[in-house]
Amino acid sequence: MSGISQQAGVFRTLVALTLVLGFVGCARHKEAPRRAVVAAAERPPEKPPPAAEANRDCARLRELVGSDPALPGTPVLDKSRIRILARAKAEPVVFIRPPTPDAQAKQNIRRLRASLARAAYPGEVLKLLLASFRLHPEMGRAVLLREGYLYAEEPEFAFALVNQLQLNHLFDAEKIWIQRGDRTYHATRLASGSYQYLDGPEKDKPARLFLFDRVGSESAGPALHIDLRTLRSELHFDALHIERITPTHLLATLSYGGLKLPSVLRYEDAKVSLECEVVGESSAKDLALIRDTAERRHKVVNALRREMENQIEEQLPFDEPRREWGQQDGMLRQKWTSAYQRGEKKFSMNGDDYSIFDGKGRPVVPQVCVDFLTDTLERASGKWWRAEGEAPGTSPGLIDFTRDHGGTLRRVPTFVELAKNSPDWFDVYETPERERIKFRRRDEFYGYLATHTERFQAGDIVVIRGYTPFERAWERPLMHYHTFFIYENDPVTGFPMALVGNPGHPTIRVWETEVRRTPKRAIWYRLRPRLHWLETHLKLEPLATEPAPLSVGPL
Repeated sequence: MSGISQQAGVFRTLVALTLVLGFVGCARHKEAPRRAVVAAAERPPEKPPPAAEANRDCARLRELVGSDPALPGTPVLDKSRIRILARAKAEPVVFIRPPTPDAQAKQNIRRLRASLARAAYPGEVLKLLLASFRLHPEMGRAVLLREGYLYAEEPEFAFALVNQLQLNHLFDAEKIWIQRGDRTYHATRLASGSYQYLDGPEKDKPARLFLFDRVGSESAGPALHIDLRTLRSELHFDALHIERITPTHLLATLSYGGLKLPSVLRYEDAKVSLECEVVGESSAKDLALIRDTAERRHKVVNALRREMENQIEEQLPFDEPRREWGQQDGMLRQKWTSAYQRGEKKFSMNGDDYSIFDGKGRPVVPQVCVDFLTDTLERASGKWWRAEGEAPGTSPGLIDFTRDHGGTLRRVPTFVELAKNSPDWFDVYETPERERIKFRRRDEFYGYLATHTERFQAGDIVVIRGYTPFERAWERPLMHYHTFFIYENDPVTGFPMALVGNPGHPTIRVWETEVRRTPKRAIWYRLRPRLHWLETHLKLEPLATEPAPLSVGPL
C-alpha cells in the first residue's frame, strides 16, 4: 500500500505542477496582445512620403489662393491672343488687367483715340497721324500708349502699331527705357532723332518697340504684365492655362505633353516663379522623363538659334542678282565660292559687283532659302567659311552637306527627299491635302496652327508651297517652295509665334509676313531634326535659362 500511496502522491504533484504551468502560460498568452496594443498606441504615426506631403500642401495653397481677391486679367485680349501673335511681333506676356488710357486727356486726344478704334483700316489712320506725332511726341504718347504700354486687343491695329510706329513718334527725351518681358533695356537719342540701344542683345543697334512693351523716360510704378518665357525656359512646359489671378499669385495648369499639373505661381512685378505643383504618384516618373527630354531639346535648339542669330547679325544676302536675266536664283553663291577660293575681294555678275567679305571681315555668303537651313545646321556643328585674312576654306564640322551631297541640296524637293530617306536624322510630317490651308484663309489657317501646336515646335523646319504672285506681267504663275525654322512658341497657348529664315536677309518674323507675301501658299511638310542626331553632331554649350531674344535683327 505504501508504494501505491507514494505513486499517488507523485501523480498529484505532477497534476498540480501541470495546472500551475498551464495557468502561467495562459497568463503570458493573454498579456502579449495587450502589450502589442499599448506599443502600437504609443508609436508615432508614419509620415506620408515627401511627394504626397508636398502635393497636399500645394492643394491647400491652391485653396488659399483661390479664396484671395481675383484680378480681371484681359478676357478680350485672351480671345484674340493667337491672331495678334500671328500678326504682330510681341513679347508674349500676360496682363493682370488691361492698361488704360489717360481718362483726363484733352478732348482732341480722345477724338483721335476714337478714330483709331472705329477705323476699319487703322493702319491708314495711323499713317496720317505719325507726321504730327514726330513733331509733338507728347501727343503720340497720349494717343497710343496706355499707362506706358504699347497695347492693342485688335489684330489689325496691333500689326499697324508694330510695323509703323517708331520711338521718335513718342519721345524726344535724351534717354528712355524699354521694359520687354522681365527685362529692361535703355536707349539714347541720336542726332537724327531716332534711338539706339545702350544695352541688351541689340546694344548699339536701332531701338524699336514690340507689342506689349512698356516704355518711358521717367520712373514707373509696378508692372501690369507678367513674363512667362523665362519660366518656360526653366520648367519646359508646353502651354499654361491661367485659372485665377490674384495680387500676388497665379492659379494655373501647366501642360507637359499629356500631363496637366495644377500649379501655383508667384509673381513680383513682371517676374514669376513656381511656388508648387501637384504631381500624382503615377505621373512623377513621366514628368521627370518629359522634363529631361525637353531640357535636352532646349539645349540643341539654343545651339541652332545662336547660328540663326549670327546670320541675322551678318545680314547674309538672298541669292538673287540685283539685275536678273531670266531665272538666276542660286548663281551668286557659285560665283562667290569661286572668287573666295581664289582669294579675291569681290566678284561680278550681270554688270554688278558683290563683296566677298563685310566690313568686319566676315564672309558674305549668298543664300537661297534652303541654304539658310543647311548653313544653320552646319554652323552649329562647327563648319563655316573662314574670315578675311585666314586661309580660304571652311572649318571642320560634324555636319557637312556639301561634302556628303555636293550642291544638290540647294533645291527644296531634294532636301525634303533627304529628310524622308534619313529617319535617323529627321522626323518628317507630310501635311494631308485636306490640311493644306492657303494662307489667305487667315482665321482658318491660324486656327489650324493653334490646334496642332505639338506639330510645330521651336527648331522645326517648315516647308511651304504654292503659287507666287505675279511679279512681272509676262510671267506665268509658278508653284514655288519656301522654307524656314520655327524660332519660338507662345508659353501660354503653345502657338508657333516666331519664324526665322532668309526671304531677302535673315530675319525673325511672324506668320503675317508670309501670309501677305504669298497668300496662295500652304504648309506641305514639317521636318523635325532628331534629338539624338543633333546631340551627337552639334557643338553644345551649358544650358541657359534666358529665353531666346526676339528683338534680334530688323522687323
